[in-house]
Amino acid sequence: MALKGRVKSEEEIPAGLEEYYEAHDGEYRLKVTGLVEKGVVDEFRNNNIKLQNELADLNKKISSVDLDEYQSLRAEKDAQRDQKLIEEGKVEELINERVHRMSQNFEKEKMTLQEQLDQLNNQATTYKRKYDDSIVEQKLINAASRAGVRNEATTDVLNRAKQIWRNSEEGDLVAMQGDNQLYGKDGRKPLEVEEWFESLADEAPHLFKNSEGSGALGGRGGPAGRRVSLQDQSALNANLEDIANGKVSVF
Repeated sequence: MALKGRVKSEEEIPAGLEEYYEAHDGEYRLKVTGLVEKGVVDEFRNNNIKLQNELADLNKKISSVDLDEYQSLRAEKDAQRDQKLIEEGKVEELINERVHRMSQNFEKEKMTLQEQLDQLNNQATTYKRKYDDSIVEQKLINAASRAGVRNEATTDVLNRAKQIWRNSEEGDLVAMQGDNQLYGKDGRKPLEVEEWFESLADEAPHLFKNSEGSGALGGRGGPAGRRVSLQDQSALNANLEDIANGKVSVF
């Protein structure tokens, strides 16, 4: 038995299915998420058919127009009008009208060229951004490898790094916060990517491989070099053995 989407009275609801209907504007409607009434569907379909027919008529009219012939007839009409003005001695009016027509054509061509230029600029900006992003990502991947980032943590580390690292005009990595360049611990030299990874290792040691005195981070192993926050449960779980052996300290 097909259920009706709406009924006028409670008596029309099939027995035992009352809980699936709700009162609304003096009638009862079936409780179905996303239910669209047939009248709405019919209206949408009819409007769609109407628009398709209108579009077909418009395409038919456009396809029957010879643009070259149209331009030729328009030029002929302008020439006839110009000749009439000359015969009537209205030379100044003729000049003004020709200047107006030329100005209109110039503005149209200028607008078309500007749109093309804007499109090319947007494409160039998009390509430049994609190029810079690829350069930055590759350099960060190499730096992460040198710093001893765990393979499974690379995506997390890269997402953090991409928030601040940019590709400079000279092709170097530069750390930026908004429009401001970030500096290293001494406050004078620009922040270097190696120093950033060292700071990250202090903040989130679980993202890095265990080290025993060697590696790009310069021997961060030992109790003083590897630390895990007591509040970081995932880091604690990942370093249980090293914590037990005294290789990683908890703070």
